[in-house]
Amino acid sequence: MINVDRTRVQALPAEDRASLRAFAEKRLFCAETDHAREFWTSLVEACMPDDEWEPIIRRRFDAYAEANRAIGE
Repeated sequence: MINVDRTRVQALPAEDRASLRAFAEKRLFCAETDHAREFWTSLVEACMPDDEWEPIIRRRFDAYAEANRAIGE
């Protein structure tokens, strides 16, 4: 997975983050490859406020943990 530096993106002013997120969401919608979709998704997530981003990461972590438990069984 491609990871955009969330700390640096969050340091941008809120208005800039909103504009960047809108741009990234448009590009994500048009992305033709998995690699491009991963990049734009990572950028959209980096622009999200914590209260929106944390549940997504928590669900992703839980899904990975469940998959690892299933492999171990």
